[in-house]
Amino acid sequence: MDPFVSIVTPVYNGESYIEECIKSVLSQNYSNWEYIIVNNKSEDGTLAIAQKYAALDSRIKVISNKYLLPVMENFNNSIRKISPKSTYCKIICADDWIYPEFLTQTVELAEQNPNVGIVSSYWLVGGKVLPEGMPYRQKIFSGCEMSRMNLLKRPYTFGTPSVLLYRSELVLSKDRFFGEERTSGDTEACYEVLKDWDFAFVPQLLSFQRQHKKTVTSSAESRGDHVLNPLYAQKIYGESLFDKSEAECREKELLSLYYKFLGTHPGRLKDKQFVNYHIKSLEKIGLDFNWKKVLWYFFLEGTKYVLLKFPRKILRSAVIAV
Repeated sequence: MDPFVSIVTPVYNGESYIEECIKSVLSQNYSNWEYIIVNNKSEDGTLAIAQKYAALDSRIKVISNKYLLPVMENFNNSIRKISPKSTYCKIICADDWIYPEFLTQTVELAEQNPNVGIVSSYWLVGGKVLPEGMPYRQKIFSGCEMSRMNLLKRPYTFGTPSVLLYRSELVLSKDRFFGEERTSGDTEACYEVLKDWDFAFVPQLLSFQRQHKKTVTSSAESRGDHVLNPLYAQKIYGESLFDKSEAECREKELLSLYYKFLGTHPGRLKDKQFVNYHIKSLEKIGLDFNWKKVLWYFFLEGTKYVLLKFPRKILRSAVIAV
């Protein structure tokens, strides 16, 4: 018999997309699974949609939280519900979906490689197939190799939980599988697993990640987490994966990207809460917030904008001055 897979969808106000998500699970050409939908105090029609499908298929279970939980805390709460008999755990965010071959392909590769803790594959997001630049024909990677690749974003294979398959024993062995302090808790979980396990990659398009303003990714980017979280990962995990010169070079590169983001979004720096969040976040990893670098990138990018926007006027003024 095929290994048992526990599939989980943590959801809050997901009525717009959850039906498509559920249908993608039901369309799997792999049948030995349970599907747990954890409703996080939704205020729309999410619960009714989930219950409708649970009434049609006994493999689907719906659980409702008593209290509204933060995103990553709810992810941990949700995966605690998986069956202890399951061999693999699959998370699908409510606004995403998977292709019919997802479970068949990922489980098969994991079964062939007992030391694999996480399986990924190509995913579709914003009309683009990711990740780009995967090594040709290579399917199995050591944890160290894959962690280095992801810290360098060359390529970035972790995606979101929707694109991954986890070995259940890893999920069940921790009270908090995902880090809850940052929005990158799912990425941090991958780095932790890969300290001791290998990583597998199916060279096939198997999942779809939706982009819209209400996704966790969009919220994180508006707060600047997309440039802050890589700094955290480099500080925490990079020291054991890079030599000293490599680590210093990568940290310098990430800091440049970080301050460039802040310098090109000066309006956000008027928000004291936004600034305090960044100051405290840097303090936690032993870095000081550098206002001089913010101002440098503000003037640098501003100068570039003026030169590109009004090149003829500037050239004419320069000629007249000469």
